[in-house]
Amino acid sequence: AAFNLRDVDLVETDLSHLQGGESFALTVELSGVERSLQLMPVSVRSPGYQVLLARGDRYVEIDAPSTRTYRGHVAGMNNSSVAASVVNGQITAMIHLDNQELWHLEPASEQIKNAPQTLHIAYESSDVIKGDWTDLALEVPDAGFYYCRLRSFWRTNRPRSCEPRGPCDSL
Repeated sequence: AAFNLRDVDLVETDLSHLQGGESFALTVELSGVERSLQLMPVSVRSPGYQVLLARGDRYVEIDAPSTRTYRGHVAGMNNSSVAASVVNGQITAMIHLDNQELWHLEPASEQIKNAPQTLHIAYESSDVIKGDWTDLALEVPDAGFYYCRLRSFWRTNRPRSCEPRGPCDSL
């Protein structure tokens, strides 16, 4: 089923310095409130996991890359939880706050053509609208306005279109 979002927050974050496998803290603004995500690496690989490289008619085991999956919490919120992955300096996460709000954080580049790698989209699950598409306009810093049909990163579908446009009179 197609769905859309009522509201999104644009979040700037640069994780390009992460090598993988290390704990880190990330501050994000969700609905105007700064939240500090405390994240620790957690492997989801099965016991005996191997990376094999094909060399002619045989396979050679090579070192597995560092884990890219993380678990953690929001600082100051005892009943919060965060599940995340970091790939190529971009984070995708589900954030459960103490008050039962569920937030999603995903790279804007998955939804907006030519978006900077540091730009991410944050939205609450309650902002997901099921049903027919209604379009959304976003102003991307240093890139102008984009007119988009967004889909959650939990779906395999991608936007039908997301093209640069002029300033919008209304959303």
